[in-house]
Amino acid sequence: MESKIISLSSRGLKTACNLNSKSFTFCVGEQKYYCDRFAADFISPNVSLLHKMDPTMDSFEINIEDKDGTFQEIIKLMRGDVISIDSMKIGIMLKFARILGNQELEQMIEEMDELQTDLVNCVDILIEKNSIKENVEKEISFIAQHFFEIDKSKLRKLDSLLLYQIINCSEIQLSNEDELFDFVYSCFLNDRSFLSFFEFVKFEYLTAEKVTQFVKEINFTELNIGIWNSLCKRLCDNSVQFVPSETDGNSRFINNKINLQINKNDPFEGIIQYLNNQCGGNSHEKGVIEVTASSTACNSCVGVIDKNWGSNWLSNDDSDSWWMVDFKSNEVAINGYSIKTYDYGAGRQHLRTWRLEGSNDGKEWFSIDEQRDNDQLNGSNFFATWECETSQPFRFVRIRQTGENHCGMHYFSLSGVEFFGSLTRK
Repeated sequence: MESKIISLSSRGLKTACNLNSKSFTFCVGEQKYYCDRFAADFISPNVSLLHKMDPTMDSFEINIEDKDGTFQEIIKLMRGDVISIDSMKIGIMLKFARILGNQELEQMIEEMDELQTDLVNCVDILIEKNSIKENVEKEISFIAQHFFEIDKSKLRKLDSLLLYQIINCSEIQLSNEDELFDFVYSCFLNDRSFLSFFEFVKFEYLTAEKVTQFVKEINFTELNIGIWNSLCKRLCDNSVQFVPSETDGNSRFINNKINLQINKNDPFEGIIQYLNNQCGGNSHEKGVIEVTASSTACNSCVGVIDKNWGSNWLSNDDSDSWWMVDFKSNEVAINGYSIKTYDYGAGRQHLRTWRLEGSNDGKEWFSIDEQRDNDQLNGSNFFATWECETSQPFRFVRIRQTGENHCGMHYFSLSGVEFFGSLTRK
């Protein structure tokens, strides 16, 4: 899990006599943390204020359950140490900072909080913050906005109140209404109390298949007024289109298809870079896509999708080595691609013969483009772009080396890759 480094200025420690003394105690839940009283004044303006009123005070209670001993990170900060906080600790650390009255620490953690929420950790952060009764409006909003691309099995770990807030959020973004129906229905099958959640499904946008599924499963006597009203909209509308019209101003559904054509001014500004920009980082690390390779002899294959990466991935010396992207909840129809080499001279491990392939199950592969004895990548930091006939939409796209490289071996090296065409959210 991604971590961020923070530290506090140590100016306030100049008056501390002994950082190893145990003259003061922080009682956090059932645990006790000992420190020097001057260090306690440094880390906590609230403790310092209390000491001015009562110089004999030797303890401070914090009524927060701290099973993982996270307050030990606060003790380290008192000593002037640098600490690392992962996203799962942000909520409780923020609460400590506020109780201690340390605005400097609070501001740092809030800035980290803005940066760290992503598709991979957002549900866990929501659970953690909710458990310590921290404000979760930001996480609710983030999950609602990314509902269409978040792993639904993770969402099912949430309690019904949190799910209610997400599904009822005005910012929710769906691929289509069937997606929300399927999620609510899966919750309902495990717990029939989720029946009331169907009132947030807009039946007028459901396909006929889903409406039939609902009618067969739900008894009329179980319906509440919200569900009945939603059903009535479907029954009374003779022109159901399954999507809201543009004139409705309805932003409930995402723009499913985005065209990203070859950029002659920047051959690495395409589909991958678009996804990186959308998630605010490396889209593999953010959980939007998954990058894998047949083997790795040097460096991670994930770095290849970072536009300004200054290194390279290198496979083992194996025939048919490949580098692959799983677009997960997306499909791509490819009509061009770019490849960049590393800082090797001519006649080294540069691609010479390869095939660009697509698949929808990771098993059956279809050729998108093929190059044989190509010299365009035979040099240091070389790059080239190839156009091809627009492929069918694929979930998986890979580059497979089908012959020897420019040094007569089977090492496969990449420094950068980009795809062009259309990106469709399923």
